[in-house]
Amino acid sequence: MDYQAEYFKVHGQQSRFAMLADNVKQPFNEYLGVLLNFGIIGLLVLAAIIFLLFYCYKQNVTNEKRIALYVLISIGIFSLFSYPFTYPFTWIITFLSVFVIAKEYIKDFLAVEWRRNVIGVLVLGCSIIGVYKLVERIQAELEWGKISKLALCGSYNKALPSYEKLKTSFVDNPYFLYNYAAVLSENKQYEESLEVALQCRQYWADYDLELLIGEIYQSLKKKEQAEMYYNKAALMCPSRFLPFYKLFYLYKENEDEEGMIEMAKLIIDKHVKIETSSILMMKREMKRELIRIERGK
Repeated sequence: MDYQAEYFKVHGQQSRFAMLADNVKQPFNEYLGVLLNFGIIGLLVLAAIIFLLFYCYKQNVTNEKRIALYVLISIGIFSLFSYPFTYPFTWIITFLSVFVIAKEYIKDFLAVEWRRNVIGVLVLGCSIIGVYKLVERIQAELEWGKISKLALCGSYNKALPSYEKLKTSFVDNPYFLYNYAAVLSENKQYEESLEVALQCRQYWADYDLELLIGEIYQSLKKKEQAEMYYNKAALMCPSRFLPFYKLFYLYKENEDEEGMIEMAKLIIDKHVKIETSSILMMKREMKRELIRIERGK
């Protein structure tokens, strides 16, 4: 999303892509995801694994291996246009296909007793740790679900201590950190909310997060920072109206009449991508505000 914002900062919001751009939460395909998360080295490792699989396949071609290869090719092609590895089923099928292609080499490797013993110990150890971590994560997810419902009901005093405890389990989870920051903001704990939101920003560039940070800075009476984050949100998703609406009220709060007029006119004249009642309400409200400003002169 930072790249998207930079693109529209350079090319302007009148770009032909402005109406198409929206809040992106996933890379456009799996290969881009590998590149973003692991860099060029990650792509090179992936290419090496693919090469080794083809080598194993060519050494002894069988019908089983051919089917497994076709499965992997299908997943590989699909991964060019989507992100199938977000589903556990894809991982299971991939591992099964890899095993079918490389099973002869795996058998040769495990033929030596000490290797079998080492692999057995490693698998057992990883399984125990994995099950422990899985149970721990499930418990944390269930607890998060409970306290988020409490927060929605306004029971912040009951919810916030649990959020603080869960933070150790979800320290690098942007969705939890965003939710925690939003709850703190709703409870008017703006300094704490800002700290959590900026921590979330280290992991996640997101339109909604930019708006939240802007709102927190506005509540802390820091106009310049709030303006910066609202403008960043507007660049991330140029077709959205909410950043400009929030900028209008930021300028109104700071008695910036010139900024108010600019934002009001922008909202009134802005092309609508999908007509909704909230957008129509914003446009009507801005017309009334312009009339009020003109009468006040």
